[in-house]
Order: sequence, then C-alpha cells, then structure tokens
Amino acid sequence: MDLTPLYELRERLRAGAIAGAALAADDFRLARALEGLTPLEKASPVFAKLGQLARSVLAPDCQDRAGALLDAITLCDAVLTTQGAVAVPGELEALPPRAGGTALTNAPYSVVAPLVEALTTSGSGHYSTVVDTHETHPELFSDYRVRDALVKALGAKYAELADTAGQWLCQEDKSILPLLTQGFDPAGKKEMARRVQVIDTIAGGSLNDWYISQLEGAKKQVRVMLIYALRHCPENLELLLKLAKTEKYDNKDAVSLEKIRIDKKEKQTVAPKMIINPNCYIDGKIYYNGDATDHYLYALDTATGVSEVVWEGNLWNPIVQDGYVYYMDVGNDYRLCRYSISSDVIEVLTNERLDMFNVYDNYIYYQVSSPTQPALKRMMIDGSSQEVVMEGVFQNINITSQYVYFNAFNEPTPVYRTSTFGPVGVTSFDTAMQAALKEEKPDRKNKE
Repeated sequence: MDLTPLYELRERLRAGAIAGAALAADDFRLARALEGLTPLEKASPVFAKLGQLARSVLAPDCQDRAGALLDAITLCDAVLTTQGAVAVPGELEALPPRAGGTALTNAPYSVVAPLVEALTTSGSGHYSTVVDTHETHPELFSDYRVRDALVKALGAKYAELADTAGQWLCQEDKSILPLLTQGFDPAGKKEMARRVQVIDTIAGGSLNDWYISQLEGAKKQVRVMLIYALRHCPENLELLLKLAKTEKYDNKDAVSLEKIRIDKKEKQTVAPKMIINPNCYIDGKIYYNGDATDHYLYALDTATGVSEVVWEGNLWNPIVQDGYVYYMDVGNDYRLCRYSISSDVIEVLTNERLDMFNVYDNYIYYQVSSPTQPALKRMMIDGSSQEVVMEGVFQNINITSQYVYFNAFNEPTPVYRTSTFGPVGVTSFDTAMQAALKEEKPDRKNKE
C-alpha cells in the first residue's frame, strides 16, 4: 500500500496548525492532499474517517475548526504509527555461544573500568592494581567485562601479568572456553600459545577436534602447544606418528628417540616407529612406557639397541629406583603409583591427577594437574608427608643433591629453586636469569 497521500496530508495538517486554524479553511494544498487520499478512503473505514475529519477543517460552517484540526492530526499520526515497521535484510541466526560471566549489579563501571584498563593496556602500576584487586575483590573477576579483559591480558607486554592471567584462567570452568577460542590465531605468538595452554588445562581431550583444526596454520610455539595437547586421546597416535616424520625437530622432540655422540657426531634414530620418552636410565638401560599398542614398561639396552617388556602395566612416565617403578596410572586419571618389581604389588601414592614428576632419593616432586588448584608438590617415596612447594603450573623438575629447580610452564625464566631435603623455601635462581639475559643481548645486536 502506498502511504504517500497519508504523509502529504499529515504535512498539510501540521502546517495548518502552525499557521493557525482560522487560515486552514483557505489552504488549497490541504484540499489537494485530501484529493490524493480519496482512493484510500474507499479501501478502509479508518481512512474514510480521517478524510471526514480533515474535510471538516475546510468546511465554512465548522464551529470548532481548531478542535477538528487537532482531531485530524491525531488520527493521521495514529494511522501512520500502526503502519510502521522496522526490519533489516537477511535471515535470523542464533547468537554464538559466549562466556558471559556474571553481571554484578554492585560493580558499576567506575569500579570495573580501572581493572579492565590495567588488564588490557600497559602502564606503570597496572600489575599491582590487578593483583591487589584479585586479592581484595576476587568476585569482580566473575564479571563478564573482566573475564573478556583477562583473556586479552594473555598478550600483555609485561610477562608477569600475562603469566598470572594464565594461572587464573586455568582455574576457570569450561564456560570460559568460547572466549579463548574466539579470535584465536594459530599463526600468533606467545599470547596464542598461552591460550592453548589454558584450553588444554581446562578442556583436556574434549576439544581434540579443535586442536587438530588449528594445526594447519599453526606456527612455532603455538604449534608445539597444539601437538602437546593431542596427548589426551589415543586415537591421535597415527597423526602423531605422521607428525614425527614431517615436523621440525623442535615440534617432534617427544615423538621419536634419537641418539648422538657427545661430540655431536653419528646421530642415529633409535626408534623411528614408536613414541618413546626416555624417562629413566639405569645400568645401561633406558626405561620407557609403550605408546603404539600398549602402555607397558619397556627397557631399551643401549649396547644392543634391543627393547624388552619389563612389566605389562598401564603406565606413563616410569622412573625406576631401588626395585620400584614410579609411574602415572593411565587407567586412573594419571594418579601417581609405584610398583614393586620383586613382589608384584602396586601402591597408590596420591589420587591427584599429575602432569609430571621426578624422583630423587627419598623424595618425589610432582606437578598436580587441576583446573582450580594446580601446584608443584612433594612427598616421601612411600606417599607420606605431602606438602605444597609452590602454587601454579610448572615444568622441568630437575633435582640435585642440594636443590630442586623448576620454571613456570612455557616460560624459561625465571627459574625457581628450593632445598631438596630441607624445609620448602622457594626463591628465584638469579644466575639463570642473568645467563638468559646475556644470551638475549647478542641476539638483539645481531637483529639491529
């Protein structure tokens, strides 16, 4: 229906109201607008009533011309309002899932804005602002505005802020995953590598298809992290073996076993068709767990190059010491156990899920894999005296007769240390930091 006559009539009626009702009777343009309304009057009684009211304004004998003019304007506006519509082209689509968080009614913009700014921009004091707020008002980090900013903080220029954000995100539930996958760039740098680390910690193997889908365009550290995340699902074995043949060394260091002389000569592949992690070496034998068809305990004789089955268990990361095999129990969520080779007895040392561990003398140092309370812990080799060494996600647990050294996951520095046998007292190993800085300086000069 063409509503142009209605709009023209309304325009003339409003012009008459501005000029004055007394002059409306002689408005020939109003009379012309009414002529254009005639076809619509025949189509609907409402339009006929509107035409009747408008003509009464023009009638010489109208007793209340101002009232008739207002009635006509009111009805014309009402009719046009009923004919209005708002629309955009295209099909309706469901909104994509998003980690919205909780909208806190008691957290106004004036409170949230400084925290969001500290998380998303660089500047003096931002790190302390974020940490202090997390300690005093942890509920703010459930706000949907802050959760989004916390994900962006993974790319902060200040490494400690980025690492801290990663640790907090690892304690979130799966509702944060859409924010982490949204806008993910597999060709990105450290920020994207940190995202994969958080996703891996929270989702485990449930996002296996996503890990695989991102591999095609992934580069450098992001690619390493994606490949590492494939460990959760046994069906990835064929893909991992394929990657072992095509990946650069940095990306496949966990999917084949090589040997080389101390003088870097005579490099040879020991096991090209199996994923071998040489966890333990004793008396000329490398102990490792099977991966291709089973998770048995194997021993590789370095002199002959021959492997044999030691124990048909279901284990990962075996370490053999004093007649015991310490291992992560694959069939029971990677809990830590030990197996007596002589008596054929299994002992459960902890039911917590582990990422890694190391054994030295009477102590076991182990990293607990938890979305809420990840921590490096230690215990006696019989499972007693369990205690927290440091909260967070760590790797590279190296033990000497005096100190245990470790660093935050995916961050080579700073290196931390604590006494191997004495009371826990974690400090940063400044010598390692200084060595790293010395290595960086020549690289910078070369780039310049």
